[in-house]
Amino acid sequence: MQTVAGSGRLDSPLHAMTSIAELGEARVADSSGLVVEGPIGGIAVRLDAPAPSPGDDLPAKFKRSYAGSRVLITGGMGFIGGHVARRLVGLGAEVSVFDADVSKDRLSIVNDPSEALRSRLSLVRGDIRFAADLQAVLAVPFDYVFHFAAYAVIECSTQHPVDTIETNALGVVNLLEALRHAPWRPKSITFASTDKVYGEMGTSSYSEESPLRGIGVYDAAKLAGDVFARMYSEVFGLPTVVIRLCNVFGPHDHNVAFRLIPKALSRIYRGDDPEPPVLYYDSLNHWRDYIYVDDAVDAFLLVGSRNRCRGHVYNVAAATHAPTAQILKDLVDCAAALEASHDPKRRAAIERNGIRIEMRNGVPGVVAIDRQHLDGSKLRALGFAPKTSFADGLARTVAFYRSLYRPPPERCADCIDDREALARA
Repeated sequence: MQTVAGSGRLDSPLHAMTSIAELGEARVADSSGLVVEGPIGGIAVRLDAPAPSPGDDLPAKFKRSYAGSRVLITGGMGFIGGHVARRLVGLGAEVSVFDADVSKDRLSIVNDPSEALRSRLSLVRGDIRFAADLQAVLAVPFDYVFHFAAYAVIECSTQHPVDTIETNALGVVNLLEALRHAPWRPKSITFASTDKVYGEMGTSSYSEESPLRGIGVYDAAKLAGDVFARMYSEVFGLPTVVIRLCNVFGPHDHNVAFRLIPKALSRIYRGDDPEPPVLYYDSLNHWRDYIYVDDAVDAFLLVGSRNRCRGHVYNVAAATHAPTAQILKDLVDCAAALEASHDPKRRAAIERNGIRIEMRNGVPGVVAIDRQHLDGSKLRALGFAPKTSFADGLARTVAFYRSLYRPPPERCADCIDDREALARA
């Protein structure tokens, strides 16, 4: 096992393939208790789950804060919003989900029969762009509001800038205006923002005080919503909190067309024969932060429950900071290891396929950021730290998608509807 230092760059497809093949294991603990891990040669830096911290008693604190409370989640049928809904229901909260699509056939954790979640939620169909829809759902008081409703796909945002701005920027204003004029006031209104509001990195990491330079359509629209949320706290006294997220991964992310990890796993598991995950040439030098979805949920519940967080912005510290090549290599290795106990022939194919490097037929106007890395010190001071290592989170995620695409024979009848929907995605 080797200690890593420095960083490398992937300057060509040949260099990329060589570098991917040479990626190895290395770990060293830094002075803050975080574990730094990366491949031989210093191409990746990984921040794994830290030692136990004061945040380890968060479940008990969350129970005290949320049990018996009324909670509204906009965009609660989506990936992160759905996981927040599940956790809050488990804590004893009365949860209402406001979403433009609350249908039973939507691919969502809310509709997963094994979760038995849908029947325990109040589902309200509505659009964040329409004030009347918001006024209707806010006719009853809520103790907490979590806002996830968004136009969330960067490539689609570029093709539909007006819809993106109306949803991600003006939708925030619509929600806050409805709350400002409501005859009641929630304890907190927590907004999901993004690390993309910072733009290209000028330093080693973004702090909450870093300049905001989101320049793509999605980035700028989320930045506007971020600013509006903070303005409504300063000017109107609404108890808003902003969370700036990195890349969140885990089970039940059904955006298989665009998001790196679910897209890669769909290629490995969807067909009778596995296909290699694709690494685009223009992504060879991209570095990203990744955090497991359960840890992201912890961050939202933490800031939503603390009075001292009102009016503040928090970066969510990552469990992993690594290049896209490393993420995909880890994913392939994990999928192959899992397949050893299921289908050795498929395992051999996964290993043989490896990763495919392709030129991207880019969407005009999409602005890609090379390097993104959040400084999570401010949130860590509240007792938050990711509890799930990237390796553990990836193993859970790979197992979920394998079960989804390739269920055992006794589950095939139960999964046929989901698999047909995935085939259309």
